Amino acid sequence: MAKRTAEDAAKTRADILAKATALFAEQGYAGTSAREISAAAGVTVGAMFHHFESKLALFEKVFESLELRLDAQAKAASKPELGLGVLETFLAGVRSSLDFAEQRDFHRIVFVEAPVVLGEAKWREVDARLGLKTVMAGTRALMAAGLIAEQPVKPVAILLLGAMNAAGFAIARGEDGIDKEMLVNALRLLIIGPKRN
Repeated sequence: MAKRTAEDAAKTRADILAKATALFAEQGYAGTSAREISAAAGVTVGAMFHHFESKLALFEKVFESLELRLDAQAKAASKPELGLGVLETFLAGVRSSLDFAEQRDFHRIVFVEAPVVLGEAKWREVDARLGLKTVMAGTRALMAAGLIAEQPVKPVAILLLGAMNAAGFAIARGEDGIDKEMLVNALRLLIIGPKRN
């Protein structure tokens, strides 16, 4: 029998993650068994636990992978070379992150399941670890452009990330009278004030 390669193992791991993402998005964490995930991925439960030590560890990786996809998309949308001004570049990243809030898998897993399954402290730790650096970079650019007063970057970035998370939750909940453009415009006005709009 041929020895499994690192490439085979990576493919199996990716398949398990993809199937787990779909099942957690459809049925939630509690409603999804390890056996269902392994069957959907075409592996034994033992093989699945070779890649992920538990269903909880697998769920955490699914959550992190969604957060990483969000971060990558927001970065791609807010590249300075796209020719937008500093503020519009930052807001393009915000708008892109709000697009994720409407995606069924992201909505269910990140906003509904993860705070309960992982606990709020762990949810915030992962969210900050994966998103705060990106928001800090945007905050520095806003300060360098004179749109936000020079001050320690991290507290401002934490506030902006908190506002973005709250906006994402509002979109995910389908809050009445709220849409993405209203939220993005509200953030624009918070950053620059009405006189500079």
